[in-house]
Amino acid sequence: SIGAFEANPVTGLDLFSEKLSWRIFPNPTSGVVFLEFGKPLEKQAQIQVFNAFGVMITERVFSAGLEKGTLDLTESPGGVYWVQIGRKNGMFIVKK
Repeated sequence: SIGAFEANPVTGLDLFSEKLSWRIFPNPTSGVVFLEFGKPLEKQAQIQVFNAFGVMITERVFSAGLEKGTLDLTESPGGVYWVQIGRKNGMFIVKK
């Protein structure tokens, strides 16, 4: 088991006024994954999950003020997925 992924803080991202560390776990998963943002989101955030072929399999919007959330991947087949968090302006933090 690899465990949880943690993103390094990113600078210059308009989504947050300060650096943000976030985690997604468990990894691997057979269903629901949990996201922890480390502090409340200052602005609405868009979460997208892509399969290994670059096809978006799910998308969810998290409201400002949330510190954690979930994504339900129970209907997704086993594989490698990329999770992106950001705003609709195209700036993202990417997790593999």
